[in-house]
Amino acid sequence: MTNWKGPYLLAGEEFYLYSGRCEKAHSSMDEQVQLVISLYEEEKARLQSLISTCLEEEEYQMAHYHLNALYKTNSQIRILRNLDDRYYDDKEIVLRRMEGSKKWLAREGNGSFREYYEQQLQRSMKELEELNQLSMQETRATEEGLLEESLHKLVEGKISHFRLVFKQSVNLYIAFTYAGKTLRLTFPHLKAHKKNDLLTDWQINSMRTLGFSLNERETKLVLIIEGKKEDILSNLKRVLLKIVFEIFQFREFNRQCFLQYKEKADRI
Repeated sequence: MTNWKGPYLLAGEEFYLYSGRCEKAHSSMDEQVQLVISLYEEEKARLQSLISTCLEEEEYQMAHYHLNALYKTNSQIRILRNLDDRYYDDKEIVLRRMEGSKKWLAREGNGSFREYYEQQLQRSMKELEELNQLSMQETRATEEGLLEESLHKLVEGKISHFRLVFKQSVNLYIAFTYAGKTLRLTFPHLKAHKKNDLLTDWQINSMRTLGFSLNERETKLVLIIEGKKEDILSNLKRVLLKIVFEIFQFREFNRQCFLQYKEKADRI
């Protein structure tokens, strides 16, 4: 007989699937995140160039189209930057404050508020250094993440299956099972999620582009990943990156995401 274990929370204040306390120790995951960031940065540069060209040629409708795409790209970059460094937003606020102080000092010279802005600049520099130190400390963390650990236990046969629960109150989760060199991901309750406006046709179609298939009754999505354990885990991480950062966006699951798993029964 098996019993569900958990929940094991994946985050404190927010859902950081692959960063901070959860997955920061794994350089392979960090490299994947950095790769995705670099691709989005390239897309950002391309869109900025297109916008400039459209404005020069007075193609304002196309400029507006590219501007919307740029907004979405910047949103994804911000999500991924927070994933890579959970102090990213705090640092951005401090950097903007520093930039404002520098501009005032350069513009006003020896104005009556110079001492105030100099002190504010020094405080901001100290605050930024403290945030950088916190980021470095977390980067050096060595504990293995819950998700990574559960995936390895699953393919090694130490647990029978587990769930990545996004929102327990509405039964929104992905179930993972492994047998015969085959990993199976199941995203159930599609009709209920659509009825309750938790899932859109766009999200379902996006998951199908990742390899998920609808069952005949269209009640669940299923993804089968086969091959060597290392290849399975690599492919799975790519899929989860897409699901969490692009299809759903991890901030939707703030303080609600956790793991549940079932251990195999002890043999007597």
